[in-house]
Amino acid sequence: MKKDEYTNDMNQLLEIINAKGDTGELLEIVDKYKQTENEESNHNHDLFYQELRVIAEDSARED
Repeated sequence: MKKDEYTNDMNQLLEIINAKGDTGELLEIVDKYKQTENEESNHNHDLFYQELRVIAEDSARED
């Protein structure tokens, strides 16, 4: 993994942690990172984003 990729991944993880379950904020994070990734890495993270979106949607239903 390149240093830039590692940094981006760590930033994304920190943003998710800081969202503290805020569904809207989690969805914004997912959308932001999906837009900034290039096609190659986008395929590698599709499952992660799908799972994160499901978690955010489930959290919204519980409220």
